[in-house]
Amino acid sequence: MNGITWLLPLALLATYGFCAKDLAATDTCTDVPVIQAAWKQLPKERRFPCDAEHLVVIRNLALFLKDHPNIAADGYLRERAVHAFAFCLTPKWPIYINLDTHPVFENSFAQSPWIALVVAGVLVHESVHANGDARESSALLEEYRTAKAYQTQGRLPESFDVMGLEKQYREALAKETTVAAKQ
Repeated sequence: MNGITWLLPLALLATYGFCAKDLAATDTCTDVPVIQAAWKQLPKERRFPCDAEHLVVIRNLALFLKDHPNIAADGYLRERAVHAFAFCLTPKWPIYINLDTHPVFENSFAQSPWIALVVAGVLVHESVHANGDARESSALLEEYRTAKAYQTQGRLPESFDVMGLEKQYREALAKETTVAAKQ
């Protein structure tokens, strides 16, 4: 088993993500090699500008929370901000990438450049939300399709659990269907 295969749960953290607002202590996507590489790998139909209006990298989560007291004061939102790798607060831009509490992506990139493809899948996932679709099943389906395409092309190692993404998609779809049926 490859020593990097444990990254799947981190890549899937986008599942627990959400979309946000302005931020003071950040980088743009071109300032971080793994994010820049991921952005360059986005499928044509999922590309978006590489600017602070669309993608913000959090380097200091404490400062982010200080700048967003509404998130810091809400225990649920605060926990999600701490644990999510990528998120939005509402289904609109920008996408936030939390490298403060998830440095493994940046730290692993030099030795395992394919990590950028995992991050690209997460960006695809979050871009579904940022474009107005709040359904988790929609975002997971696009992330799964992206990862599957990378793996089929031989760019993402077989050790990456693409089927885990498919399983998450099916579970999210079933949950959403159940909730819709109750309404």
